[in-house]
Amino acid sequence: MKRILYSGFFDLLHLGHIRALKKARKFGYLIVHIPPDEEAKMVKGESRPIIPQSERAEMLSNLKFVDEVFAPPLYMTDEEVINATKADIIIRNKGNKDKFSCKVVYFSRSVPPSKLDTTGIIKKILLSKPQEKIVGVNFILKSGSKILLQKRDKKKGIRCPGMLAVPGGKIEKGENPHIACIRELFEETGLILHGSKFNFLMDIKYPWGDMNRVFFIKLKNPIIVSGNEGKMEWHSLNENLKLAANQNEIIYKLKKYERD
Repeated sequence: MKRILYSGFFDLLHLGHIRALKKARKFGYLIVHIPPDEEAKMVKGESRPIIPQSERAEMLSNLKFVDEVFAPPLYMTDEEVINATKADIIIRNKGNKDKFSCKVVYFSRSVPPSKLDTTGIIKKILLSKPQEKIVGVNFILKSGSKILLQKRDKKKGIRCPGMLAVPGGKIEKGENPHIACIRELFEETGLILHGSKFNFLMDIKYPWGDMNRVFFIKLKNPIIVSGNEGKMEWHSLNENLKLAANQNEIIYKLKKYERD
């Protein structure tokens, strides 16, 4: 069986790597060469590698289509690696002009369908924000073309008095958002519904800083209910509604959800 040499840093391992390694294995006995960390630093930059060579070697050695991992502690030239592994074929990316003492098979660079190669994964992590804590829930009841909205009381301490909003409330100690929404639905409407009826719609941040999780529930028939912070009313999505803070975002998301 031919001995196939595939060199790479594999930092971070992604689907493109997996597909390329499986393709290489079809040529014969697959040896994966992982250069030392100092070489990764010289090639990729001061912040690399993210994962040490020894750990990357262990991960790759556990892939069923990798027969052997060669991870020398010091820098070696390509020819030194070929001689040390007794490689018959070396895999290289298309466009590589180097000449070797063994046969060369050229691969196109394998990028995952998501485009998240190592650089893409790192960028996405750097751009991602820590998830804010969900402190409240809202729910949208929809029947036919109408949704249930609450006309906010004009009492002292009520936010957005006199305006329309989807019902909801705070998450209590020991609850997750899903359980909190089931409870709030019962308290606001008297309805007891199975958890499977609740569809996640979005997370929304209000101007006063609260982050709420919004759920969407479809009903066959509208019900008459009264809320504890204002009168409940059924409204068409096509009405010109006087909506409280951020509620237009929820309505927009609901319309998009139903279109999709």
